[in-house]
Amino acid sequence: MTRMQQLLIAGGALLVILWLMPQSPPPVMSTASGLPAAFQPLRALNGTAALAANALPLTKPGQLAVQGPPSISVAQIEAVLAEYNSPARGTGQLFYDLGVKYGIDPAIALAFFVHESGAGSNPAWAGRKPDGSTTHNIGNIICTPGWRCYGRFRDYSSWAEGIEDWYKLISREYIQGWQRATVEEIIPKYAPAADNNDEHAYIQAIRDMVARWRGQ
Repeated sequence: MTRMQQLLIAGGALLVILWLMPQSPPPVMSTASGLPAAFQPLRALNGTAALAANALPLTKPGQLAVQGPPSISVAQIEAVLAEYNSPARGTGQLFYDLGVKYGIDPAIALAFFVHESGAGSNPAWAGRKPDGSTTHNIGNIICTPGWRCYGRFRDYSSWAEGIEDWYKLISREYIQGWQRATVEEIIPKYAPAADNNDEHAYIQAIRDMVARWRGQ
């Protein structure tokens, strides 16, 4: 084999390797207040490789997966927030862009917010403060060491911080850590019956809201 043939074979192999390597997704441009003007969304895992490494569970038939592209628009999110007279009105772009960033459908995040607190409008919401301000805690995430607390729950300085922390929690703890990737798998740990929650009713409420907003 000549030196030229060796170089051609090596070059061809390099091109094949580069072609097979996963490509980074393009940056997402955002106009949402509290987010960078551009951010890099999380890379989607290759299905075969992920399952081989037990990185993610198979989504079970009939269950509602939380991962996926946005199934509702910014305008739809704002319409829901307005319907509930939510103090978080104006954050539709935040919900949408952070959903893209973490690979979670923003319809899921919005449904949790509505179920937990009427999108922040429920007078009995634990996140409402006497001075009229709120904890910006869209999912009533329980406080843990290192966080500022208000009662039992985390107290965020802004909606941007509170909304992003919900996405982080679901992405890192539930999906990556505990391999719970559907609403049916998440709720029993997120809002267990042991804490006086009706798991079935919670799951059905999320499913009903998401289906309605998707027009299903």
